[in-house]
Amino acid sequence: TPQPGTAAPPAPSAPAAPLAGFASAPAAGHPPLSVEGVEVLLDADGFLQDAGQWTPAVAEALAARLGLEPLTPEHLRVLEFCRADAGASGGAPGLRRITKELEIPPADMYRLFPKGPGTLAARLAGLTKPKSCV
Repeated sequence: TPQPGTAAPPAPSAPAAPLAGFASAPAAGHPPLSVEGVEVLLDADGFLQDAGQWTPAVAEALAARLGLEPLTPEHLRVLEFCRADAGASGGAPGLRRITKELEIPPADMYRLFPKGPGTLAARLAGLTKPKSCV
């Protein structure tokens, strides 16, 4: 009991609720894709864990999950370039290289692959995150 003239100790409080839009724990990763009867595993950032599992059908499934369906011939041209370039250089090309080599204006890349075209193109092409993309 508090003495006269002193304040009572504060009552224990419940843990604060997480802020809206923020998870209270780190994400466990993305659920796997099932493509043509094959389970395709994704890492915590949504990239393929095994690039050898990539097929155009996998790209379509990833695009559908991200709300970018259907993939057009323009999308597939970029994805094919990314895969060929990564095979030659050892890493996914960044946005600047894609736009320069394919002569695609950056605005068109943002139309095809909104909110991070270099990273999104690499993800759909079954590659790792480009080093030039943060």
